[in-house]
Amino acid sequence: MSGRARCELVSGIPQGGALRAWFGCIVLALLAGCGSVSEDDYPTAYAEARCAWTIDCYPGIYANFNQCVGDFDDGESGLACTYDGDAAKECLAGLEDQTCPTDGSVPEFPEACLAVHSECTGTTAE
Repeated sequence: MSGRARCELVSGIPQGGALRAWFGCIVLALLAGCGSVSEDDYPTAYAEARCAWTIDCYPGIYANFNQCVGDFDDGESGLACTYDGDAAKECLAGLEDQTCPTDGSVPEFPEACLAVHSECTGTTAE
């Protein structure tokens, strides 16, 4: 078993490289379903994908996975947007495949993530 796939558990949730492998299984389960990712499932799946990547690439930023996910759960935005479930599916797959930046480079996130919500109207929550 490679060091990246080794499973280290903290409070029942894999940490480090094992977290990305664990999250990969969750993403595959979501993507294996028919069609796209539902609008209800996307915010949590996105937060979990971003946190798996963040914890793997930048250890120590968060005390644990749940703290990271909690930081992404910012509630309602106050905007009404068009949701694209196919873009959400591509976004999550892209986050799963994303590598850690090297030499201080700025990470580039999957472009599909920018297309998940479009044509937003309303005002942002204050």
